[in-house]
Amino acid sequence: MQYNNCFPQLTLKFFSALILKTMSECTDPKHPTPRITPMTLKTKLSLILIPLVVIPIILLGKFSYDHLVTTIRKTAVGPMEVLLNQVHQEMQFRLDTAQATITHLSKSNRIKYLFIESKVDRDSILQVQQDPLSLLFTSYMDVYPEYYDIRALLPDGYEVMRFFRNQDKKIQIAKEDKTAYFSQLQNTRDAPSLPKGSPDTNILFITDPDNQEPAFVIIKKMFFDNFSDAVVGIGTKLRGYLLIAMHPSFLAEHVTIGQVSDNGYLLVTDGQGRVLYHPHQLAINMIPPSPFQQWSVHASGSQLFQTEFDNQLVYVQGKQLHDNLYLFALLPEKDVLAAGQWLRTLFAI
Repeated sequence: MQYNNCFPQLTLKFFSALILKTMSECTDPKHPTPRITPMTLKTKLSLILIPLVVIPIILLGKFSYDHLVTTIRKTAVGPMEVLLNQVHQEMQFRLDTAQATITHLSKSNRIKYLFIESKVDRDSILQVQQDPLSLLFTSYMDVYPEYYDIRALLPDGYEVMRFFRNQDKKIQIAKEDKTAYFSQLQNTRDAPSLPKGSPDTNILFITDPDNQEPAFVIIKKMFFDNFSDAVVGIGTKLRGYLLIAMHPSFLAEHVTIGQVSDNGYLLVTDGQGRVLYHPHQLAINMIPPSPFQQWSVHASGSQLFQTEFDNQLVYVQGKQLHDNLYLFALLPEKDVLAAGQWLRTLFAI
């Protein structure tokens, strides 16, 4: 920090002025050579006592100054950890709610009928149950507006049914024979969690291949051996996946309203360092791999560190929200210096 630089300068100026004043008093202006006078006891005591009094005062002032600067720094960076924890807690609450929601939805017999083995029977059921399914999905999407896409996929990725909000915010139901969405899920970091044998419910954070926007995907595995098992909810054979895509709009809201300082802000990136949400216009939209590796390591332990970003020196503290999602709080050093301006003025006086 730049605070400590003022103490040596002030000390040097003080003693330089004292020496110059002493020399001017001891010099006769009519003669070029100094006039030497015998030192009195008072002068000798002054020369001994002044350093013994002044030096401890200066050292005490420096230690006090350093302590106050450290306190100011801690006060400035304190809101960063508070904001990080608030966002993480809300995200965890929403994801827990989404898991409970998809578990409840998967218990509906209308949903289970979509995963029976016969394609002819599935198509017939979907034709008959289209309106009831539409009402069922609409009720969930009205309660949770961030849920914008519900899908039923077979184990090979074949899409049995899709229920979604289009660009006009209207809800539509469709059946599309494609596996691109499933392929995208398999290519994520959590791909090993999809096969049988892992927990029944998983959550991925991906870039939606349909709209190229970030999304949470909650995946519920559907198990039953035959049609009767589907009704009572038992069985061991994997019949497919029920998926809910959730837009992380709450993260964008926190980034917009979250204020670390006058110029501080929150930043959300994916696992590759791509900037997803930012309240200002950034000069870059991607943190280079080498710096981001350092950022992600510090974020794993929520450690505060200092670095240069967007052409300025900043303090950074991060938190890993998910396997492919990071949240960072950035505090420009100029804000920390501004917070200690009154202290610098006080010590300068």
